[in-house]
Amino acid sequence: MAQTAVILAGGLGTRLRPLTYTTPKPLLPVLNKPMILHLIDTLPQDVRTVVLAVSYMADKIKDFFSHHDTGRDIVVINEDKPLGTGGAIKNVGRYLSGDFFVFNADNFASINLKEMERFHQEHGGIGTIALWEVENPEAYGVVRLENNRIMEFKEKPKLEEAPSRMINAGIYIFKRKIVDYIPDGEVSLERMVFPSVLHEGLYGFKFTGYWIDCGKPKEFLETNRFLLSLGLGNIESAVEGFVLEPVAVGKNLCGKNFTLGPYACVGNNCVIGENAKITDAVIFDNVVIGTSAHIERCIIGHNVHISEGVELKDRVVGDGEKL
Repeated sequence: MAQTAVILAGGLGTRLRPLTYTTPKPLLPVLNKPMILHLIDTLPQDVRTVVLAVSYMADKIKDFFSHHDTGRDIVVINEDKPLGTGGAIKNVGRYLSGDFFVFNADNFASINLKEMERFHQEHGGIGTIALWEVENPEAYGVVRLENNRIMEFKEKPKLEEAPSRMINAGIYIFKRKIVDYIPDGEVSLERMVFPSVLHEGLYGFKFTGYWIDCGKPKEFLETNRFLLSLGLGNIESAVEGFVLEPVAVGKNLCGKNFTLGPYACVGNNCVIGENAKITDAVIFDNVVIGTSAHIERCIIGHNVHISEGVELKDRVVGDGEKL
């Protein structure tokens, strides 16, 4: 059984700026919990070591885990220069033995990892890739399957050249042997490694339910919306306003006579003024929202102050801004 998981978290999070100017993407909150903790919490109990391959704000990530016990050993490995998805795995090779999981850090999925692991062991190949079906696969890595074996892998093909609609979901199980196929330097797992290991047996594990890449503002809001619709949002404060569920509320909320929801997530230590309205939005910690302010389809960073009567729609507001 796999006892180690590698989480590829080396990106700069450029698509979620300005939020990621001050917070590394893995620590951005989804339902008031850093997204990387959602992933770690889904790992099988057999996984005792989690290796985080990072290259941006590594010190903040190390500091976070020094104060948060996950019940597993967390190892943060910084890349001095970008190594790509393959190079990142090679760089942490000393922590790998036997079978191991690999995850992209910004995906949310309903996959059963124990079933995927059984599938991997039964087929005996060098690796197993989780596969998700989409309407248009042009933005993804796409596979051609024969009896669950991957016969061809194309990264971001034109629609007419895509061998199927089954895409790489960014969740893998590999044998330690795959590290031998990764050259030094910056290496794309998808473009350089997968085509070279097809002869070793690379298999595709299909799953259904949900799969969301929350690396962009629209998808970040969609992730919060979808998880709220599953009833996963907690209300940790007394709410003295009008609530349109589903919502999530952190600790120490202050305010009354406001309207919250539907699909609103408010972080810890926030203040909401009278007659304010928050709909389909994510509010990080320590935010002040003035009287009669209206926030819709927005992501509001930490320590933001929104003045009385301000209306915001379809905005991403960075930490510490005053509007």
